[in-house]
Amino acid sequence: MTMSIGFTALQPGGLPTGALDRADRALYLAKTSGRNQVAGPSVMTAAGQDAADTAHAGSVDLF
Repeated sequence: MTMSIGFTALQPGGLPTGALDRADRALYLAKTSGRNQVAGPSVMTAAGQDAADTAHAGSVDLF
């Protein structure tokens, strides 16, 4: 059994969709880094990925 975790910090004035997007991108980075990894904002920055919010307007699908 393996586990990969992606996390983020809530930003003042940020939208919940932005936090979910950042955490999702961190999770996929953890999975592509060899699984059994934990990725957050500092890991995303070190990997050359933007840890900031991306422009989103719309709904969030949770499944």
